[in-house]
Amino acid sequence: MQFHLHGASRHRACVPSSDALSLWSYVALALTISIAPPPAFWFSCCLLCWHCAPLLPSTAPFLCPIKSAETRRHLVRMVLVEGTTVAAASRSSDLSARSASRYLDYFRDTGGELHYAPDRWNRHADNVGDDPWLRAAVLTAVDEQPELFLDKMADAVNYLVEEVGAGVEVSAVTVGRILSRNGLTRKVIERAFLTRNEEQRALWVEAQWRIPLRCRVYVDEAHRVGRAAERPRALSFRGARAECYVEASPGVRTSFFVAMTHDEVLDWMVTRPPPCQTAVDFLVFVTNLLLPRMRLVEEGLAWEDQPDRCVLVLDNARIHDEVSLEVLRDAGVFVLSFSPYSPDFNPIEDVFSVGSSWLRRCSAPAQFNAWLMLTIDSMLLYITGQMCRGFARAAVRRYRLYVP
Repeated sequence: MQFHLHGASRHRACVPSSDALSLWSYVALALTISIAPPPAFWFSCCLLCWHCAPLLPSTAPFLCPIKSAETRRHLVRMVLVEGTTVAAASRSSDLSARSASRYLDYFRDTGGELHYAPDRWNRHADNVGDDPWLRAAVLTAVDEQPELFLDKMADAVNYLVEEVGAGVEVSAVTVGRILSRNGLTRKVIERAFLTRNEEQRALWVEAQWRIPLRCRVYVDEAHRVGRAAERPRALSFRGARAECYVEASPGVRTSFFVAMTHDEVLDWMVTRPPPCQTAVDFLVFVTNLLLPRMRLVEEGLAWEDQPDRCVLVLDNARIHDEVSLEVLRDAGVFVLSFSPYSPDFNPIEDVFSVGSSWLRRCSAPAQFNAWLMLTIDSMLLYITGQMCRGFARAAVRRYRLYVP
């Protein structure tokens, strides 16, 4: 005897037994006379045959209610007063052994509390996420500095530790939970950041618009990783084993600072740092190579009457620390910082783009690894004054997009 309730079944494990036949007979009869069995019945059907269970009728989902306080008192009395085992008490109270163990643990931890408050589920009594000062600090930081939450979460945590003080323990998990609880997803924070960044870019263009191009000196840094001199490849005849005795190297890592004006590459300094550039490298570049080529800003004069190369324009990199900037200000140089996340405003980025293209076309990997300084110097000497003027004009065209 076989039932075809939803098509033919090919599962050998689904051959109906004597108990299953009576159950499926009831299913067929119920479906014939349009009687909807209770939801608990469908659960037993699914246990008998998960693959070949009939389609469930459109009934409301069945949710198991939380056991009442009377049931929990009965469980506690049987286990703690009468000495019954947890397994026997759970069977008598119509509970699973796992639920009974959890109720008893909660009873011991709270000192006699029988019903768990629903608003405190899965939350500790000393939950840091409920701290009002921390929540206010997180929401304020999202409004004022949304870029903190788009990079490394450690930066946001360090900022919040300074805001709330040492009395509250702040972690990345706690900050993430507060953001999720208030509906601040990454897309929402990115939208707020883009809106705020566009406003800052417009304010920066308005503030620097009157400074002539001849007064500006742009400074930026770049990193370069040399390619492998030899690739680990080999040729062989068909059927023969390929053998290669050339070891591949990752290439030489280097960094360099570049300073340019609107009509030439002013100067540069090539370094070979162990992990990356530091503020000391930038300070050496500023004091030894940059300051001798710059001039002082004359107080009281309009920008049209100021001398050339008196304004230093740079980005907000961490190596541009206050020590180096104070050295520049004490020397009489006007320091102007780009708005955050605005590399398209810096014409020196075009220098790096053209230089990288020149390295790919005119420099072999072995040459770059063997004569690093000479290759970088040749790349920057390739940048002519006409190219620099084109880069500056392109940057001005990007500035005009924010001019009302």
